[in-house]
Amino acid sequence: MVTFPIFGIFVGITYELVVVVFGVKWIPAVQPLQIIVIYGIMRSLFSPAGRIFLIQKKPHYMFFINLIQLPLLVAAVWLGVQQAEILGAAIGVAMVLSFGGLLNLIAVSKLLKMKVVEFFLTILPVFICTVIFLVCGWLFKRLLFGIGLPAVLILCFYLLFSGSLYALSLRLIFPRQFNDFVRTAVSIVGITPRRIFNKIRSPQK
Repeated sequence: MVTFPIFGIFVGITYELVVVVFGVKWIPAVQPLQIIVIYGIMRSLFSPAGRIFLIQKKPHYMFFINLIQLPLLVAAVWLGVQQAEILGAAIGVAMVLSFGGLLNLIAVSKLLKMKVVEFFLTILPVFICTVIFLVCGWLFKRLLFGIGLPAVLILCFYLLFSGSLYALSLRLIFPRQFNDFVRTAVSIVGITPRRIFNKIRSPQK
């Protein structure tokens, strides 16, 4: 629920972010960066696999999966550079590492006796809400471009619009997941709206 919207927003604002932070001469880096960010979404899903292997006393699983990835990664980078230079290399790296992540997921599902389908059904609500704000955010950004706003303002408005739309769509379409997320966030932070209100009302001693 956290990583999907973060990476989704990065996909949506890559162009504006590169222009604002690095300047127009870095525009050719936009597409490779978007590919890497999309892989980041996949990485966020598969990253707990290493800890699960250690807990289950199966660290050699991770070793063999990385061993399978290594020659594929070298080949993908070489072919990608030959076909489309840096963009091809980014696509090759993202594809191979995503394949490795899928192998991790399959191995973890076997260890935990969990169906892979159950895993994807668990993340389906946040995936749907992320797609909603990406599509609507793209249309919103086209509108801002049509008005002629500078990239800095487009960046700010897009962040506000996309974050609000993600939270709203999650609240309306998947209220149970939204409430679970809020309760988890509150338990981690340890601050509730009631406690904040009471602290404001009560004078400090």
